[in-house]
Amino acid sequence: MRLIVARCSVTYTGRGSTHLPEAIRLLMIKADGTFMIWSDGGGSKVKPLNWMTPPTVIEEDGDLLVVRKRAGKFEDRLEIELE
Repeated sequence: MRLIVARCSVTYTGRGSTHLPEAIRLLMIKADGTFMIWSDGGGSKVKPLNWMTPPTVIEEDGDLLVVRKRAGKFEDRLEIELE
């Protein structure tokens, strides 16, 4: 498992679309390829803000981290811009 704490913004595109503004977040990469983005908030129902189940492809280009997953004819994509 890899844990990365970073100030970043996140954009998801795929079957829907979302944008998370810049904030400090925990990026979790599990050995099976699961990728999760967590906020610093708490509460009784803690769950990741964004996640992708395996198989995923993770690419890094400077300050941009891209996580992709093919789901049928769709491609889910997380673009994480590290600040």
